[in-house]
Amino acid sequence: MGIGLRLCGVAAAFYALGLVWLGHAGRSGPAHVDLDVPVGIPATLTVPGEAESGRLPEVLPLESRPPVVLLLHGYSNDRVWMQPLARTLAMNGYAALAIDFRGHGENRTPFARDPDGAHLFADTAAAVDWLRTAAWVDGSRLAVVGFSMGASAALRFAERDSGVDAAVMVAGGRELLGPYHPPNPLFLWAEGDPERTRTRVPIVASTLAGVNQITLGQTAGDFAARNAVRAVEIGGADHVTVMFAEETTTEILAWLDATFEIERAGAPERGNPLALPTLVLSLLLLPVLVGTGALVGALARSSPVPDAGDSPWAGLAWLSISLATGLAAVAAAPLASFVAQDLSESVAAFFAIAGGSALVSTRLHGRPIVAPGALQSAAAGAVGFAAVYVVLAPLLETLHRATPTPERALVTLVLALLFLPFFLAVEGLLHRGRWPVALAAGLLGRVLTVAMLLLGVSLGILPPVVNLMLAPLALVLVLAEFTSIAAYARSRDRLAAAVLQAGWVAWAVAILMPMRA
Repeated sequence: MGIGLRLCGVAAAFYALGLVWLGHAGRSGPAHVDLDVPVGIPATLTVPGEAESGRLPEVLPLESRPPVVLLLHGYSNDRVWMQPLARTLAMNGYAALAIDFRGHGENRTPFARDPDGAHLFADTAAAVDWLRTAAWVDGSRLAVVGFSMGASAALRFAERDSGVDAAVMVAGGRELLGPYHPPNPLFLWAEGDPERTRTRVPIVASTLAGVNQITLGQTAGDFAARNAVRAVEIGGADHVTVMFAEETTTEILAWLDATFEIERAGAPERGNPLALPTLVLSLLLLPVLVGTGALVGALARSSPVPDAGDSPWAGLAWLSISLATGLAAVAAAPLASFVAQDLSESVAAFFAIAGGSALVSTRLHGRPIVAPGALQSAAAGAVGFAAVYVVLAPLLETLHRATPTPERALVTLVLALLFLPFFLAVEGLLHRGRWPVALAAGLLGRVLTVAMLLLGVSLGILPPVVNLMLAPLALVLVLAEFTSIAAYARSRDRLAAAVLQAGWVAWAVAILMPMRA
């Protein structure tokens, strides 16, 4: 154990250096600055050229300003998700404005689902109005690029605003509702996208091209007449990775160049300065988290809870029953609708009820969980969560805003309280005996949890968009298992490990899902 802890310490030291590297990389590259578009929409403007950190270059004469692309993110994403594309666009002569839709990222206006996309249209229109008078871009040459939910918003706006020069829809844009033919639309979707997207989007593209079935990879119409249409399926990608596929970027750049009549002497410039430091930090992450778990175990000095002499495998059966109970309760009523966050209410109720049921089973079978010294244990778990936050937040900021707004911080606290019984029960049911056996049981328990959520979606108990939460939630659950097992190996204090995990999972859910009224 001593050698392992020393290795974790070495990994932590290199991780700290990697964070410095990541911060420097984030400040380098094309000039970019965070700002607020009128009506309170957080945005990041990226323009060609370099400037001081957080500043834009000097204002250019109108004839020298670059064309601009408005970037619209998907459901549960934010503007950070679109920044790799924004950097590439700026490296190739385009300005880009990425915004946070209401309820997403740092946008504190509540999210509301509306069938005709009126709220998304209003946010898009506000951003376009600002771009048309912004001093750093040529707002008269403007395209919109959207991903998933943002693709629907881009198409909807292009159908209603004749001043847009092109619209690019990535993994979305399944319906035509507006009065106008959107100018120069490009449709991209992934080979692994949901079937509805793969079947509906080509129909929309065919309708706009005026043909029965559009030929994939071939451009119909004419750019000068503003009726060019193209549809491409991106191979080897799914709904998440399609946004970062090289073919996606190539298609978007070629489409914009054709729209704005830009001729290039060579291949487009590429490169993401965040990619390498992010990869290095990801490789160091697991030993750093294991060291964090060991720290929690060292701080939790209360008397360990005995294992009652039995194995963890029977606990998997009781966990299954508890998870099924949680799913059934969620099907009956929206028991956690007081959580002011889209979808989190369903997931929170599922975990809370499953956790309560599992806690009952631990007591019925004589499995004690909390030892004397609970306050010290809870404090150790809270310190562990704070350490996880410091470790993970800078890394997550490469894909999604990880620092919560005040509203999201409150939701994190509420969710942590709702999640705590579940993780207490998991610790009591599955973390028993020698740590390798406890680790195997814990990982199986997390697989079982995600499988039950998938079952809930397939049965219609949970909304389909819960699927968007499952991949990051599964990753967090696995990482949390390795962290908690390190605490278990150092100390059998289950309360400390449960507090750490409840805070961690609550934070992950709170920063992902859109806030609503």
